[in-house]
Amino acid sequence: MAREAGSAEWVIMYRKGLTPVRIAALCEVPAQKVTRALRLAKQRQPSLEEEHLANAPKPGPVSAHWAKRCGELARFFAENGRMPFAKGHGAESGLGRWLAQQRAAAARDDLPEEKRLALATAGDWEATPRAQLDASRWQERLDGLADYFASKSRFPRYRRTSSEAERALGTWLHKQRQKAFNGQLATDQLQTLNERVPGWNTWRAPRTTELASRRTSSARL
Repeated sequence: MAREAGSAEWVIMYRKGLTPVRIAALCEVPAQKVTRALRLAKQRQPSLEEEHLANAPKPGPVSAHWAKRCGELARFFAENGRMPFAKGHGAESGLGRWLAQQRAAAARDDLPEEKRLALATAGDWEATPRAQLDASRWQERLDGLADYFASKSRFPRYRRTSSEAERALGTWLHKQRQKAFNGQLATDQLQTLNERVPGWNTWRAPRTTELASRRTSSARL
């Protein structure tokens, strides 16, 4: 319940104009966790992003070239659901290197506030390439699971399968069930699975006392 309350609070803060990074810092939680929760909230509340931009502090003037690159970054994020990689192909590579420079400046505490604010409106610009890849792969597996269930009317197996594709999907699904059983599956991922593939978790849900016992045992190891 505490996680759900936290997510609701983050949405309120985001609506008032705070950036995901600022929200994460104030609530002392990982920025990636806040970003995932807000991404889901935007899907359910299309007007959320508009309210955020209306209430966000307006950035000061930046050079025309920098503003152009930031606009390209925003368009790339909107079209691809992720930030560009410096090792990408074609124009993505150049935009990814430019973004890496902004991240490096921010790490040195050498990025002006107006640029931070402008980048925040473009998307989750501070997420590392590894975090973006992990999120993208998770989404791909989820899409594959939803498609498989829709076409087969059953869930993929990870043992004694008829194909490598089913085995890969079944293994991924098994891991999600394990994480959910142990209370280790992120709240937004759990919500997304429940919405996209109802009934995906066929395991018995553990009681709260059981979860607490497992976490305590894991901490002692």
